[in-house]
Amino acid sequence: MKCLLGVAFLAMSAMLSSCGSDRLSLGDPTGGGGSCGLPSDGGCLGGSNGGGGDTSSFGGAAGSVGGAAGSVGGAAGSVGGGAGSVGGAAGSVGGAAGSVGGATGSGGITAAGGNTGTGGASVGGNTGAGGANVGGAGGTLSESCLQSRYMHVSQFGAILDGWTVSTLSTPPSLAPTLGIDGGNAGTRIEIDTTDGSPNTTPIGLAKLTIPFDAPNEAMLFAQYSNGLNMMGATITAWVNLKSGLNTGPVNVGSAFLILKSTAAYIYVAGPAISLDPSAGWVELSIDANHPQATLPPGYDPCDIREIDVAVLTGSTGTYTTAVVNIDTISVSLPGDHDGGTN
Repeated sequence: MKCLLGVAFLAMSAMLSSCGSDRLSLGDPTGGGGSCGLPSDGGCLGGSNGGGGDTSSFGGAAGSVGGAAGSVGGAAGSVGGGAGSVGGAAGSVGGAAGSVGGATGSGGITAAGGNTGTGGASVGGNTGAGGANVGGAGGTLSESCLQSRYMHVSQFGAILDGWTVSTLSTPPSLAPTLGIDGGNAGTRIEIDTTDGSPNTTPIGLAKLTIPFDAPNEAMLFAQYSNGLNMMGATITAWVNLKSGLNTGPVNVGSAFLILKSTAAYIYVAGPAISLDPSAGWVELSIDANHPQATLPPGYDPCDIREIDVAVLTGSTGTYTTAVVNIDTISVSLPGDHDGGTN
């Protein structure tokens, strides 16, 4: 019996010795997780100070390697873990939003972060303003757009307000000139205070007597400037063919507005209206931002140097001297239909 008890005692001692050996190997810092099944046992690595255990453990909770927050390969703040981690989630290296490369939780304990990300497909998108090529090259606004936007109306009550017949009319002889005999030639310009455009108090108008006599002639009633900001503005003018111009129902003249932009006097034109003496007053209009379907390169509505009211003969037919009244030429912004006064 004593022999049997001695053998049993020796066997139990060997088992306890074996358990202690296992606990030391589980406490190896390069291992993670496990604690001899006793996570609350502070005597073995893998428990209070072991992997899968509590704070400051390896492979355990906060502060651990492969554990929770603050760990390596764990959650937030970890390497290969969550937010703020290396190879983790948002804010991490190798993580998601704000990270350098990789997806959430990627990278593992020794993650390098995967491919370096830049935070998106592009930074800020394409730079542009004001629509296609409006305001300057590449869709960017020109320096001229920094000046105050221009509004004005010419009512021709007593003065011409800077309007004159351009020497660029076709032919140039349509512009007023002093004849050899001392008389005036070309277009005659007068202020007529007995009439005016519709919906206004008739305080005056510009009366033009234009000596048309052939097809493809164009009289330009122009106002010049050093560059006015008409971004977003609409320019309108009232026109009334009182007599002449057309010699029949087929040979019809027309009128439209022209803008010339920048020091290069880049030309754009608004829609034309056929002139009919029986129609009375008709309104011409042009949108400074979108005067025509395709804008020429360099056109800038913030730098308008010339406005023209163009009156033209047709491409064929017979034409005669015309009396054309022009009134209330207005540059106005949305919501303002008066534009100011002269």
